[in-house]
Formats: sequence, C-alpha cells, structure tokens
Amino acid sequence: MFRTEYLQPSELSFAAYVSATNHALEGLSYPQGGFRSLARALVPTIQAAGGRVLTRAHVREILLDSQSKPTRAVGVVLENGEKVSCAKSVICASGVVPLFTQYLPKAPLPAGGDCLQEARPRLYTL
Repeated sequence: MFRTEYLQPSELSFAAYVSATNHALEGLSYPQGGFRSLARALVPTIQAAGGRVLTRAHVREILLDSQSKPTRAVGVVLENGEKVSCAKSVICASGVVPLFTQYLPKAPLPAGGDCLQEARPRLYTL
C-alpha cells in the first residue's frame, strides 16, 4: 500500500490503514505465478487483435492529432525516441496528474485543471 501510493504511514488516513491491515490478516490473494502471469496471458489476445505489448518502454510524450475534432491521442514517443503510432486509442494508466503535467504537450489546462499543479498522491477509502 505504501509503495504503490507513494505515501508515508503518517500521511495515510486511519480508515485506509485499518482497511488494508484487516484485509491482509487472513492472507492475500494473487494469481498462480504472480501478477506477471496475468499480463502474459493477455498478450496473445492483444497481439491477435493487432496490438503491441511493450514492456519497460517508458513514455516521454503522448502524441495528439489536433486536426481531428475532438483532439485525439494517436501515439506516443518513448524515452529512446521511438514513435509508436496507435490506430484506435492510447490508454494512459498513470493517473490524471502525470497525464496533464508530464505526458501531454504543454497547453492550457481544461477548466478547473489549475489544481493539478498542486495535486499530490492520495489514498482514498470507499
């Protein structure tokens, strides 16, 4: 919990801490072979549909087609400079803050987006 949310124990809410601790008391569940086995099982399906799976491929920037209405993501530039085009979509799993502050070209933020500059990781409990 602490590692994935980048939060120190002192920054956690008591409810989040108790919930995570209570869940772990009876043991945690995970796929046989670990979570990598789940990802490996998805690769053939993605490739059969014409997709590519890149591992350890850090993204520098998301490429946009500003001529389309609405503007849409059409690919990414990797840290090594390679451009990867995408026919249908780009899925960004980094979260909204890195999406707007790191990966999209610098542009005016959407309405209310100025709060992203001050945002920091949080752990919520429902």
